[in-house]
Amino acid sequence: GALFVVVERRTAQPLLDVSVFGNSRFSIGALVIMVAFTAQAGSMYLGAQYLQNVLAYNPLEAGLAVLPLGLTVLLVAPRGVAINARWGSRKTVTAGLLVMAAGFVLVRFWGPTSPYPVIAITYVVLAAGLALAMTPATNLIMGSLPHAKAGIGSAVNDVTRDMGSALGIAVFGTIVTIQYTRFFEQAFTQLSPEQAARISGDIAATISDSLGGALAVAAAYPGAMADKVVAAARDAWLAGQDLAMVTAIGMVLILAAIVWLRLRDVAPAAAGDPLS
Repeated sequence: GALFVVVERRTAQPLLDVSVFGNSRFSIGALVIMVAFTAQAGSMYLGAQYLQNVLAYNPLEAGLAVLPLGLTVLLVAPRGVAINARWGSRKTVTAGLLVMAAGFVLVRFWGPTSPYPVIAITYVVLAAGLALAMTPATNLIMGSLPHAKAGIGSAVNDVTRDMGSALGIAVFGTIVTIQYTRFFEQAFTQLSPEQAARISGDIAATISDSLGGALAVAAAYPGAMADKVVAAARDAWLAGQDLAMVTAIGMVLILAAIVWLRLRDVAPAAAGDPLS
């Protein structure tokens, strides 16, 4: 990364003009998009698993369950322009991030038997926050550059979204996996010799590897013990999701503080003007 910056700064026609990141409005806009998409993509990734593996929705039901999120984005994003014009980017982005944080707090209330209205409301809140923050954040990137460098702004806008989404899936998935695996590793060590003898090493490894594996084992060996395995696996996975949501809340609140303290509402650079 450092070598890339050095090379690009010395190249007459750089692939990426890294000097644009010296513009605080540009860099804050890029940071908002990347962090917000990290948290949002991570929560969506876990949400799909929650709907299918914890609540036992089929793929079609799980897909339909997230429709409130998309519909809310469609309704709120266009209105974000008017809100941004009235409040300014600083207040609008901060408000959007705080609403997102509230959505992640609601996810922490999801349990093994949560009714769908609770899930739908959570998705509406998350989507409203994302839509409210993303419109002005995108404007920060594009509006802080002269027209001659609009291509750079568009590229950075896309890359930060993709990078944030990939990081969200990787980081949040890792958090849940570590928490889940640790739970069963500790649980198996606490079994009596008689109980441990009833569980083969392969089955124990499958159960502790993932929630899906635990559900597959329970389906293959139905009975009272299978019900206990399913309940324990779902509780362990939910504990991991809860930790991931705490991480998301922390990320978004820190970002909101950065935006509130560092972003200043100024007129965007006009075409041909130097970067501010």
